Amino acid sequence: MNSLFFEDLGSRRVVADFSDGHISSDGGELLLRQLDRSLGLTSKLASCFSDHRTALHSVSAAYPFFSSRS
Repeated sequence: MNSLFFEDLGSRRVVADFSDGHISSDGGELLLRQLDRSLGLTSKLASCFSDHRTALHSVSAAYPFFSSRS
């Protein structure tokens, strides 16, 4: 089974096609990572948080925490 058919959306037919073996499942993540790198969103988000712990007792900074999802 290469295709999965869903209920039509108005006049549009909705089909999931799994016949191509060379498709990356993380294409959206790659796009978001590139967008984040160009806009610096993760850096800006991390700069909004202050870590008042001493570095000796701190496990990680804010930036790696937010960027670990990509």
